[in-house]
This record gives sequence, C-alpha cells and structure tokens, in this order.
Amino acid sequence: MFGRFRFGNSQATQGEAFHALRMVEDHWAQLRRAGGIPARTALDPRALQTALAHCVVLERIAPGMARIRVAGARVNDLLGMELRGMPLSALILPDSRDIFRSALEEVFDRPARAKLGLQCESGMPGQMLLLPLLDRHGRVTRALGCIDHSARPTIGLTRFGIDGQVIRPVSPRVQPADPVPASDVDQDRTVATHVPHLRLVVR
Repeated sequence: MFGRFRFGNSQATQGEAFHALRMVEDHWAQLRRAGGIPARTALDPRALQTALAHCVVLERIAPGMARIRVAGARVNDLLGMELRGMPLSALILPDSRDIFRSALEEVFDRPARAKLGLQCESGMPGQMLLLPLLDRHGRVTRALGCIDHSARPTIGLTRFGIDGQVIRPVSPRVQPADPVPASDVDQDRTVATHVPHLRLVVR
C-alpha cells in the first residue's frame, strides 16, 4: 500500500513531530503480533496519520547502504529536494557514516530494530528509528524509518551526526505449519466403539 501512497505535506508542530516516532514503532509492533517481521505490504498509512511526513521506506542495495523508495515531506525538507532514489546516508554527516552503516547492517542482517540519537549541525536534537520489513520474497530487504527531530531546515540543507544508538534484535518470521488433513483430524479425535452408529469422542 505504501508503494501507491504519497506522503502529504506536514503541518506538524514540534510536539507532533516527536509523537511520530512512537506512532511508527507502535504500528510496526502491532503488525508483529501476527508473528515475525511485518511485510512492507502490510503497512497501513491510515494507522500512521500525522507521522507520515516523517517517514521513509527503504530498500537495501548493498551492505551498509539503503536507498529511499518513499519519503515524507518533512524528510524531503531536510535537503530541500525530493529524496526518492537517494541513499539515506545523504542525511548523515560524514564523521558519523561508519556508525550509521553499521547500524543499518544490524537492521537487515540480524535483523534488528535500531534507534539512533541525532544531532543536527545547528545543535538541535532528534532521533531516527529503523525497523526491518520483508519484501515479497520473504527477505529482509526493506525497512521502515522515521526521522523525528525539532530542527528547522536552513537553506534546504540539514544533516545529522549520530550521538548514540540502541540496537535490539527481533525474531524472524515464524513460518506457519502445514495444515493437517481433515481425515487425520478425525482419526486423532475419535475412537471407534463396538456399538453401531456410536463413536467415542476423545478430548
């Protein structure tokens, strides 16, 4: 659904901006209750509401690299341009890119959820959340991100350094068991008796 959904312009205040990260993590966690890592196609823009402008959907393209497939308006505002197709590392200052690449690999390879502390060039703090997603082949090559900050973009260029991170592994998707044939279920649950037209049900 996100592939056909366009993130709208944001009218969010700073309070709403910091609420965005929590909303994104809650939605992802809700999808995980069905078992394992959510698929990208399971994301529901309606459940994210005002967080959409702060979100990105990522595609892994190489170890430690992911390009932006969809970006919200507030994310695009950071560099004053449409970021679709660009690496997410374009938003990270050069001194912090090794840390960022390492965190990104944890998200895709372990897989794990990552929360990064951000510090923009003007000194304003923020956070970035990265959550693993499955592609249509069941591989962890997608991620849902949220950049939650109070910085005001200046001259169309705002990038961040990383001043802390929390990495938490997540369990892989649990594959459903093969269905049991109806005939086997009947045999397991009933035992024949010696009385015609009567069967003993075993519970």
